[in-house]
Amino acid sequence: MKQDSDYYEHFYGDLEPYVHYWPIKHDLSDLLETVRWAKRNDATMQEVARNGQEFARKNLDPANIMCYHVRLLQEYSQLLRSKPKITDDFDLVEHPKQTHPCKCNKRKKPLREEL
Repeated sequence: MKQDSDYYEHFYGDLEPYVHYWPIKHDLSDLLETVRWAKRNDATMQEVARNGQEFARKNLDPANIMCYHVRLLQEYSQLLRSKPKITDDFDLVEHPKQTHPCKCNKRKKPLREEL
């Protein structure tokens, strides 16, 4: 179950209600009713739980999270009005050899406006 919230994680747009999670109202006014329904419909809730776990295994591993942050910074950099000035006290951070190919450009849905 997932409570409706004003907060947003980058992967929420790929989650489907009643497939990956069971929605609950922000004010929790439907919580007891939903829990009672879930107890009577255990097989359905088990399937939703499996779908949510599978989504997390496929999409929320460290490589995908890093990929999101790389893409976020790339898009943010496009909004800068001037290039940052590199000074002598900056340290060069070498990019380690990638062991997992980035999947950023393979997203099915467009990024949300927060980017």
